Amino acid sequence: MANEFTALYVAYTIVWAGVFVYLLYLFMRQRSITKNIELLKQELSKHGK
Repeated sequence: MANEFTALYVAYTIVWAGVFVYLLYLFMRQRSITKNIELLKQELSKHGK
């Protein structure tokens, strides 16, 4: 019985770690996209559009 709970605990830990890593990836990607949008806005304002 203890082995079943250990396996379940390990599985949940792996799943939650994967979710955390995925959310971190999305956060970093969103920051990068926001930065690129700001740079594009600056370039467009420099060239009068």
